[in-house]
Amino acid sequence: EEWPRPTKAERLEKKLAPGERLVPVPVDEHLLHQYKPKTRVNVSLPNEVLARLDQYRAETGEDRSALLAAGAELLLTQRGA
Repeated sequence: EEWPRPTKAERLEKKLAPGERLVPVPVDEHLLHQYKPKTRVNVSLPNEVLARLDQYRAETGEDRSALLAAGAELLLTQRGA
């Protein structure tokens, strides 16, 4: 489902009650990543790599797919792709 387009602050300010104000809230880019559209894929990994990945995620509580996506992003960034 698509999100509606954001409303400009100037338009929102006109609807505020006396004493109310808009407060900008910074958004962590890591949180936005989880809301991007995703596609399911099958991936084959060496057993020892999968074991290390699962050990790491057991210790951190992170999601396997999110870790693989973050690793792919990091590699692509390092390689300038």
